[in-house]
Amino acid sequence: MLFVVYAMDLKPMSEHNRIIKYADDTTGTLLVAEKSSVDVAVEFGHLEDWSRHNKLAINKDRRLK
Repeated sequence: MLFVVYAMDLKPMSEHNRIIKYADDTTGTLLVAEKSSVDVAVEFGHLEDWSRHNKLAINKDRRLK
């Protein structure tokens, strides 16, 4: 439940981009539009900053466990 409170303030930098948060609170998706003024590296950096600020970790391992 705490993640839901945290995630409410997580917004993409560009109005063309989307951050999709799933109900299980453990996975999410970052979508960066081709026409976005903010590229994927900058948008992901914003996501990492938000995560650090909220003392949460991002698992960058692509393998599902």
